[in-house]
Amino acid sequence: MRIEIQDFGPIREGAFTLKPLTVFIGPNNSGKSYAAMLAYVLGRADSWLMEMAHFAREASTPSDQLRDELASNLTEELPRCFGAELPCLIRAGAERSELRFTTARGVGRVIVDLCASGSEVRVEDLTWPEQANLPIEPLMPPGRRTGLPLFTTTRSRVLPRRFRRPLRHYLPAARSGILQGHKALAAAIMRRLPLLGLQAIEIPRLTGTVADFIGELLQLEEQAGELSPVASLLEEGLCAGTVRIQRDQGAAYPEIFYARGELKMPIHRASSMVSEAAPIILYLKHLVRRGDTLIIEEPEAHLHPQSQRVMARGLARAAKAGINVLITTHSDYLVHQISNHILLSRVPAEKRSELQYEQQDCLNADEVAAYLFECTVEGSVIRELEVTPTDGIPEQEFLKIAEAIYDETVDLERHGASTHDAV
Repeated sequence: MRIEIQDFGPIREGAFTLKPLTVFIGPNNSGKSYAAMLAYVLGRADSWLMEMAHFAREASTPSDQLRDELASNLTEELPRCFGAELPCLIRAGAERSELRFTTARGVGRVIVDLCASGSEVRVEDLTWPEQANLPIEPLMPPGRRTGLPLFTTTRSRVLPRRFRRPLRHYLPAARSGILQGHKALAAAIMRRLPLLGLQAIEIPRLTGTVADFIGELLQLEEQAGELSPVASLLEEGLCAGTVRIQRDQGAAYPEIFYARGELKMPIHRASSMVSEAAPIILYLKHLVRRGDTLIIEEPEAHLHPQSQRVMARGLARAAKAGINVLITTHSDYLVHQISNHILLSRVPAEKRSELQYEQQDCLNADEVAAYLFECTVEGSVIRELEVTPTDGIPEQEFLKIAEAIYDETVDLERHGASTHDAV
């Protein structure tokens, strides 16, 4: 899926293409999270389009109707996910914002227009050839059954159960705090529900991505999923224990624990490293499936550099297992380790074994995309970084900071800060 941005949030212009592993790099307030959240919203719209593509020819649905339905969905989803009215999403000083995205299978191109004076999204163009011939991924492995409808659109059109569209999951930067406080928030809302209609109920305003994250936490089931081996790698390498959920009979919410040997404690008593990594582990263990997209803001948060190396290995394995992973990061350690996984693909298998790596740890350069968000006076610009098999992801942005720190150290030593005797 390719997304092009013009005057959206803090972003003046830029484009990015999602690959099995996509990395957003850049300073604070440069628009990385805006772009990641936009990928979440438009990815959900892309899934909706795939659903419509399967049935459009059979139902003889006019393209104008599909365009209007897509515009209506985005008019609801953009403000919900960003927690802001549509005009507020346009870059300050600009009159309108234009978003273009090409569907994941490259069969359609959509132009979305946001106007500062309007409160609705306009879909200017919907180019969509051969719409009824698109394959849709199987719902689940043979032998597995469910009695629940898988999903519906906002227009309540239901797909046959034998089909499943890929899902998008968003792990926000504040996930550890949300993980520890989500039950209190849900309980407070539930206590107020009996008063609905009798008095106004004030509910804290959350972005849609945070609300979706809380909703998925509350619905986690104990059953392990397809990505549980990747979760186990992170548990062993980061936590030296396990992150578990337990849903007691009749309980509205699952309890989340950290266990290590005979020790078992609620997640709020675990270290910041464990509580920060826990949502990633839980999603991989119980929720995410092949074909899904997992968006993680700052997966390196609260992790020691050695633990960041383990996290990079887990991200590489998730991408190789068929998950589309998008991360935002400020860590040169994490980026450098991802580059090592790219270089690893050029190492013979026997040498990889000596280094204690496996084939599933290898990333091909064309499986990784990296983008630098550069700040300018008029807003940030997204610049694609060339990822190569011999160098991996360029790290010039981090090197600039390292060089600036080194130069400052030299200047300080020249002015008497050094404790070493002069030669």
